[in-house]
Amino acid sequence: MFTYFSSGTSHKQSLMLPQRQFIASPYHCYFNEVIAKNVNYSTLLPLRENTDYLVLGLIMSKILKPDLLVVPSDVYNQDISAYIASQTKVDFIITQPTAAVYFANLLKTVKYPPTNITVLYLSAEPMTNAAHKLIRQLYPNAKILYWYGMTEVCATIGMRSSICNTLENLHPNAYHLNTRDFISEIENNSLVITQLYKTPFPLIRYHTGDKIVIKEVAPCTCAFPNDKIVIVGPRENLRSYKIGSMIFRAEDIESLLVEHCSNILTKDFRLEIESIATNDQLLIDPILYLKPLKETPSLELTQKIIYLLEKDLIVHPRTSLSTMVMAGLSNRLKIKYDFGVQGGTIMPPKELHQYFDKMGKAEA
Repeated sequence: MFTYFSSGTSHKQSLMLPQRQFIASPYHCYFNEVIAKNVNYSTLLPLRENTDYLVLGLIMSKILKPDLLVVPSDVYNQDISAYIASQTKVDFIITQPTAAVYFANLLKTVKYPPTNITVLYLSAEPMTNAAHKLIRQLYPNAKILYWYGMTEVCATIGMRSSICNTLENLHPNAYHLNTRDFISEIENNSLVITQLYKTPFPLIRYHTGDKIVIKEVAPCTCAFPNDKIVIVGPRENLRSYKIGSMIFRAEDIESLLVEHCSNILTKDFRLEIESIATNDQLLIDPILYLKPLKETPSLELTQKIIYLLEKDLIVHPRTSLSTMVMAGLSNRLKIKYDFGVQGGTIMPPKELHQYFDKMGKAEA
């Protein structure tokens, strides 16, 4: 057993105590065999802004390939990590989808083509069609494994690979469900899981807050033996959303509207977020719908509102939306006005929630 700190989807770190079951269950081993079949790899670079992926990489080296070299990345400087990758001939990377896109471009700057990467493990954020397409384009020789999970548990809830064409055609966030390590149930349209493996924690049952559908489909192209899949949609209450390296929270937006705009706007809003790929970069495109108290603000006043919200809205620990815009990870915030907006909601990319919207209309 080992310990590490993880932030999950909060700003506060939490102490985690995963065990070796984290990777060693038959469910994980099947995907490890599928993804690594007929693929040569020798050097792993766990790439993330904290150390938990390094620990995971060390465990995987014992399970996947005993002679796998695990190279620590620089958690504070991706440019240095790219240089490390080039010097150690890295061919296996564990990271987040958005980070994989950004890192591919850094590899090019150090004259180490992303075509050298043969295995790519991705997790920690929802997938979109734009991300799928761009990652495959940037890493054409890599077999890719996508994980769906949560910080608080020690195993992956769902997995899919780049050869799971059946799932990819169904939904951007469709995964083979892990029925060996969890009992998965649906309560109020969202996922509740019960752990079946030994854990040092007394808690074994979690309400994830993710809207899901559990289905049985025809055998997948990857030949996974269990035909149960999970389709993951938006958060249950639409009050928060994590995309790329950014987390948007309704209470943060409401607080800024009250602080800066209480004399011209209510605190009602609807934030719509899309994921787009352009020039080998993956970025978000946020549109914020606001409710005026009386008259619609002028263009000049709207620009001031945009400036204040971008400057003060924290979307990553100690990082504002304006910083993400300057880093090329987000488009400028767009504001539109709607007198019909009520409450505060955050809508993920349309492709992720349309499936659930259609299902709700069918039930009605």
